[in-house]
Amino acid sequence: MAQSRLNRINGSAVDSHALANEQWRFYWCISGWALVRLFPGLESLGPWLAAAAYIACLSLAVLGRFMSGQWKAMRLVGEAGHA
Repeated sequence: MAQSRLNRINGSAVDSHALANEQWRFYWCISGWALVRLFPGLESLGPWLAAAAYIACLSLAVLGRFMSGQWKAMRLVGEAGHA
């Protein structure tokens, strides 16, 4: 796992970019393929619908996190007085 871009939240280290890339690749391939096979009349629109649904789900997840207020506890800069 690349040491750069580690996301340390709640004591766990996760390479968030690699994880998001793997999730996207899996979702895109499986759902796009399934829509093309199950609904051939959609043609190339099926994978695009799958991508739009994925983006909508991620948007709802981000909105839920924002509404929960957890972002208020994040500190981007060290404590005051420490340079």
